[in-house]
Parts: sequence; structure tokens; C-alpha cells
Amino acid sequence: MARIEAFFDGLELVEPGVVSVPLWRPEESGADAPAPAPIGQHGGLARKP
Repeated sequence: MARIEAFFDGLELVEPGVVSVPLWRPEESGADAPAPAPIGQHGGLARKP
């Protein structure tokens, strides 16, 4: 995970940060959210400070 986070050096990560791609669904969070599929892709979103 640290190797991926290095791409965001100098930027502000947006929640939930660098996570498995299926977990990046803010509109489907909480107890009713579907279980994420186990895949080997991670992603994140950041903005310039």
C-alpha cells in the first residue's frame, strides 16, 4: 500500500484514502452496503493543498 500512497506525496488524500477499489463507494457505505469483491486493485483520490 505504501508504494501506491507514494504517488500522492504532496497532495491531500480524500477519504477513504487509498483503498481497494470496491471500497471506494461513499454513496454505498454503512451496514446496508454490499460486501466488496476481492480484487487486487487499489485507488485513491487527492487534491492539491
